[in-house]
Amino acid sequence: MSPKGTHSLWSRVAGTPRGIALLMTLWVVVLLAIIGATFALSMRTGLTSVRNFKEDAEAYYEAVAAYEDAVRFLMNDPDRSVDFEDPEGRLVVETEGEAFEGHRELDFGTVDVRINDESAKLNLNTASRNAIMDLLLRSGVEDKAADELADSILDWRDPDDERLLNGAETDHYESEGYVAKNGPFSTIDELLMVKGMDIDVLFGNPERELTGIYGHLSICPQTGMNVNTVSAETMSLLGVPYTDIESILLQRANGPVLVVPASARKVGITATASDCFRIAASAKPAGTEYTRSLEAFVRREPHGAGYKVRVLQWRDDV
Repeated sequence: MSPKGTHSLWSRVAGTPRGIALLMTLWVVVLLAIIGATFALSMRTGLTSVRNFKEDAEAYYEAVAAYEDAVRFLMNDPDRSVDFEDPEGRLVVETEGEAFEGHRELDFGTVDVRINDESAKLNLNTASRNAIMDLLLRSGVEDKAADELADSILDWRDPDDERLLNGAETDHYESEGYVAKNGPFSTIDELLMVKGMDIDVLFGNPERELTGIYGHLSICPQTGMNVNTVSAETMSLLGVPYTDIESILLQRANGPVLVVPASARKVGITATASDCFRIAASAKPAGTEYTRSLEAFVRREPHGAGYKVRVLQWRDDV
């Protein structure tokens, strides 16, 4: 039958009551199919959202639980005189104690938590001008720029608006839309607001022969760096003689250092135990690439026969 004949037959059928009923039935079937497909897609999307929410919540609270394990490890330290790291860089809080184990394989998935000693770093809020200058110069900053930066850092954190010789106070920053803080740094990243500081100086840039100062600084309020955890690079940047650095590293290979060399004490490395720590925890559900993470900067303070831990800064999904 020709296409014309088929069209003519369809026209005749459609013009009858039975044909109209057939057409309506077909449209209803098509409409129901569309509604069914839309409903199925909606249900599938909803189930995916629920599963993602469930995995997200589980991952977050597994990370929080790992953080709490780290806190308990710090609070249950029986020896206040020493904290050090094992050859794998894991924290140990007593001479004959076990290192904190941060990797766990669970039915849920994998969890990783690490305790880093912030007392191994130079305190940005209390460091002397000489210490800041040494750090800048040894990280590759030129003399004039380092001099300006050191004064500007001190001006930023001091409580007044009196400008040091090469520093900067509110009258300089007003053109940038903000004022000098005249108070302690809240984060290391805040240095980027200080006159003369840029990303390369802070984080390093081999092309400019800058090694960066970020990894050597902390905002945790400890008076002295821990000789048992401070890195050889930081000691070198601060000006500890090479022979003394070698001696410290040799002692640390056999256990904690209990007596701090005079050259290290001179630049602020005065402690053998620590008060401030960074706890970083992450959790990854099995069979996914999804990870939830958190980071906390904490200070451990004596409390009765043990310790209490105070959170200085908390960040989710770092």
